[in-house]
Amino acid sequence: MTDHDTAPIFSFSDVKPVGSGLNRPESVHVLSDGTLAVSHRGRGVSFVSPDGAVRTIGPAPALAAGEELIPNGIAPQADGSFLIANIGEGGGVWRLSAGGEPHA
Repeated sequence: MTDHDTAPIFSFSDVKPVGSGLNRPESVHVLSDGTLAVSHRGRGVSFVSPDGAVRTIGPAPALAAGEELIPNGIAPQADGSFLIANIGEGGGVWRLSAGGEPHA
């Protein structure tokens, strides 16, 4: 049997959206309490609780080196902050504090 002969593990009908109002949520992490931490363009990081409620940290608009912060990837840190790979013009890796303040 090849990979092409196997049945899918789940179907499209098994997939459902969670959270709303997110802008470019490309990086998704499951935190220990079941909350999703997702990248959010122009803000930093949003949290989607298991019931679907969304809370966002970071200034609006979030700037990196004077340019819009466009998170491509996020990495949660032990202190509650996040490292953010910025693909915007400001580039670089930024730290967003647990309170939502960006730092180079």
